[in-house]
Amino acid sequence: VNELLRQFDPCTDADGVLEADAAGHLVISIELRRLFDHFLAASGEEPIATMRARIIAVLRARLPATAAAEAIEILDRYLAYRDAARRLVPPSADPVAGLDQVHDLRGKMFSPAVVKAFFADEEAAIYAALARRDVLADTTLSPAERERRLAEIDARTPAAVRDARA
Repeated sequence: VNELLRQFDPCTDADGVLEADAAGHLVISIELRRLFDHFLAASGEEPIATMRARIIAVLRARLPATAAAEAIEILDRYLAYRDAARRLVPPSADPVAGLDQVHDLRGKMFSPAVVKAFFADEEAAIYAALARRDVLADTTLSPAERERRLAEIDARTPAAVRDARA
């Protein structure tokens, strides 16, 4: 691992902007997940220990010690979460049940702050898309009722998700 760290320049342009607050604690954001995913994109091509070592090198290079330690703890939970998510039994025909299963797993694996930062917009987008699909498929709705329900879904959807969809 030491040889790997000597060869790897942690200051390269890996995805994800990392921040610490004034007290030196990690600012949890989607950017941390983007950094993790940047390196984990090589899953299956190189050992997980190698990818983890690279991520840790970047965390230690970009963050103060306390924030880096907090980020490493979240990284280890994220790696465990990815393994656990792969082992979930997919529901047969109900995508909402599958999403609920993943949502519950996230709640067990991470603090609420990490769940919100890492997954909230993604989950909101998926649940909104499924709700829209159901409304559009409901042939019993009048055009006006369909539009009203779609507007309700949009109103409950976070602005970032609405903007991305637009």
